[in-house]
Amino acid sequence: MRVLRLFSILGVAACATALTAAEPQARVRVHVTDAFGGSITAPHINVSSVSGRFEVKLDEPINLPYGFYTVSVSVPGFESANIPARIDQPDQVIVVGLKLGAYDAPVPVCSILGNVTPASGVTRLRLVQMFGTYLADVAVGEGGLFQFTSLECGDYMIIMVGEGRCLGTKTTRAQMSPQRLALKPTLTADSPCTSSER
Repeated sequence: MRVLRLFSILGVAACATALTAAEPQARVRVHVTDAFGGSITAPHINVSSVSGRFEVKLDEPINLPYGFYTVSVSVPGFESANIPARIDQPDQVIVVGLKLGAYDAPVPVCSILGNVTPASGVTRLRLVQMFGTYLADVAVGEGGLFQFTSLECGDYMIIMVGEGRCLGTKTTRAQMSPQRLALKPTLTADSPCTSSER
């Protein structure tokens, strides 16, 4: 019986062909694409596991023992990718999608600073990255001051929390030279927590 598996790990799609009888090694190819699915020539592709690290050629099949690996791809003009891959089928294609815009200099560090309206009942702020995985909580300081530092530049949502409930949200942008935000809760205890305007 042929079984087609499709799984996605951290934005990496691993497409596999038919699963047949168990084999000690799998025939594996690494294919690299841009965000639109177009093929990219990747001069540097490395596959590593607990048993070692070796370089592979784009779209050329190699034999690998079943197990867990890290696939590292480096292409000029794109962000480098280090993604986990599970080899568990006799014939397998690992498709690595790269993002445009690699930095040729140190990545800039951004911040979000501000204060919460005094006597608003807000005791903590939660920061959620809009298009990423970053999440942090900070206590509101004396006078309602707060700061989130050492952030990736980009868009975030701030959730205002007090006495175990959400008191409001605010979307903002982390910048290298941030403007000070003035946060004011907009919700009552019975209101749903929804995003407010920038």
